[in-house]
Amino acid sequence: IISSLDVTITIYEKSTIDLVDNYATKNNKKIKTHLKIDTGLSRLGTQWTDAKATMDRWHQTSSNIIKEGIYSHYANSDQKEHPLNQLQLNRFDESKANANTQLSHLSNSDGLTHFNTSQCNVVRIGLSVYDNSFTLSAPVRLIKTIESGTSVSYGSKFTASEPTKIGVIGMGYADGLSTHLSNKGYVIINGYNCPIIGQICMCMFMVKLPQNSAINVNDMATIISPDNTPGMTIKEMGKLTQQNPREIMTHFSERVTRIYLN
Repeated sequence: IISSLDVTITIYEKSTIDLVDNYATKNNKKIKTHLKIDTGLSRLGTQWTDAKATMDRWHQTSSNIIKEGIYSHYANSDQKEHPLNQLQLNRFDESKANANTQLSHLSNSDGLTHFNTSQCNVVRIGLSVYDNSFTLSAPVRLIKTIESGTSVSYGSKFTASEPTKIGVIGMGYADGLSTHLSNKGYVIINGYNCPIIGQICMCMFMVKLPQNSAINVNDMATIISPDNTPGMTIKEMGKLTQQNPREIMTHFSERVTRIYLN
């Protein structure tokens, strides 16, 4: 499958290198590989102290194994002054000196923002893609006005202090929307800033609408907006819910329709 799809694979163990090399030689397949060095994240990768031996074995493989790149991964790229960052960079530079590859990469989105990446020629953009291009929206299912003293949603965690126009939005925690946004955050509907009120439900949540707003049923509420546009960004949602924005992005269920724009 790997060879037929022209997929580039990560390798970091001698046993895997041997396995891939044997397959490629036996089947006369070209396989592109990147060698991963563990410089301090302590996840995948050959230990930086053993990198030369692993790299030597990698370079000894047949010409069917394309030695395309070498890389590692910062453990604290979101903390610019963390002492491990420079240590990891030094370890990677030391390992990279023994490599004869076209590509090298160490930085993710935060690494690109915080560090000089001139030692490498590739970056791995992740969260920044969501910052700039991701929008989450759901329709207004119902609009109603509740009287002063009326509570909203489970647990009665919001009570109207005056007659209040509310909108019921067709999305909830079954879709992956965090209940930590209950009584926090806001959505944008037709340019109006509408705060979330009450407990977020399984399939719905409620927002407070401006009394004289031009908002109708089936209008779309923007829940997450890209950077530099009106609305709550994924990072802002992370701060409100005290969650990692990357974790939030993995929680949206298959119930949420994905639309990919070119």
